[in-house]
Amino acid sequence: MHAQPCTSAAIAGKTKADVKARLLNAAVEVVRNEGIHALTQARVSSVAGLRQSHLTYYYPTRKALLTAIAEACAEITVCNMGNTEEADLPPSLAQYFEFVAAKMSDPSLCRILVALTYSSEEDASLKVWMQDFRRRALQRFRKSLQHYGVALTESQLAMFYALVTGLSVVHLSESTEQSARELRRLFLLAAKQLVALAPQAAAPAVRRKKAPAPMPKPNAVCLD
Repeated sequence: MHAQPCTSAAIAGKTKADVKARLLNAAVEVVRNEGIHALTQARVSSVAGLRQSHLTYYYPTRKALLTAIAEACAEITVCNMGNTEEADLPPSLAQYFEFVAAKMSDPSLCRILVALTYSSEEDASLKVWMQDFRRRALQRFRKSLQHYGVALTESQLAMFYALVTGLSVVHLSESTEQSARELRRLFLLAAKQLVALAPQAAAPAVRRKKAPAPMPKPNAVCLD
């Protein structure tokens, strides 16, 4: 159940950042769960529990709202596709691929990208954001794979990204348990074959402890 629209008195007790974030979170939720066709001022306002006038104040045009959604989703989606920090990566490459496959099976993430891609046909400025998103995603994948000693070439890295996005779209079009299993099977198979062709990154040098110096032998003592 969505919150009831706030009154002016209730809004007065909130900061502008709070209201703006609430509207943006509602817009992301609508696109993620219902698709781009449901992104209307009335629907977003209803989900946010705010008056429509608040939405038009912060996001006066559809372009402004779509751009804000894109920026809000960029880091979330990239992190879900390639994780965040090296310290958070799974212990092994096989576990990392399982991690990515699990994230790919979440149709809501792919739905956002598809929605923004569709909208970019109406607003060319969104294509610039899509290009930047792809660049950031590739950087994230490169960094993650290098953590496991895998150095993909530019072409191989592009193939890896295409594999992730392509299989995600296929799964989104079906959204069944069977398509999720097929996504995992095909991704793990293709990823394994791709990595097998990749040049291996130089393994970090391992500092070995020096062996302790042998104890000097005591001088021989002659006993008469």
